[in-house]
Formats: sequence, structure tokens, C-alpha cells
Amino acid sequence: MFPAPDRPTEKLASWLASLSDEELLDRWVFCREELTEIGREATRRELASRGIDTSRQQSHQQTWENRLWRDGRGHTRVCHRCNRLATHRGWSFRKIFRLIPLAPIRVGTCDEHAEK
Repeated sequence: MFPAPDRPTEKLASWLASLSDEELLDRWVFCREELTEIGREATRRELASRGIDTSRQQSHQQTWENRLWRDGRGHTRVCHRCNRLATHRGWSFRKIFRLIPLAPIRVGTCDEHAEK
């Protein structure tokens, strides 16, 4: 879901700094188990530098916990367009050369990209 190199780099730190507070909280609260140790430490440092405390993390978790779409193993799914956490399920097509529709597939979508 999120890139995490084997060792901390300036690229990872700048990428984390470019995330919005909500995206950073999504990464930390719901995808923490999927991150490497380096990714967890870098995310923890970025949260601390922004002053996001545990009460705000718990508030974020309570707000979004029951809205997320999870797979059979309990991992959160992501939007097929923007990689935000998926809150809806939708249909799309597997395409050949990104042009020719081949077969329908089930995909996750965020609130912004959900079909209304």
C-alpha cells in the first residue's frame, strides 16, 4: 500500500512530509502492521513532528473503523484510483493495454471516487 524502503532515506521523509494529516493517520492507525519497522519509525517521527497525539489517533480510528472495506485477512483495502483507504466497493474492468475492457473486477474506492 505504501512504499517503505529497507533503510530510512530523505526520499521517505520527504514523501511522508508531503502527506496530509488524514493520510498520515490512515497509514499509522489502519496500516501499521503492514509497514516495515523502518516505515513505522519514520511515520512515528512524522506524527510527533506534526504534534498528532494519541487522542487524535483514537478519534480518527473511531470515526473510520466501521466504514472501511477489509479483505478476508482483515487488511484494509485501498482505492484503485488514488490509494486512499477504501470505504466502498465498486466494479471496474481488467483492461488490455489500459484500453480494451476484458473482464469485470471488484475494486475498492474512497469517498471521493465512489460511484454515486
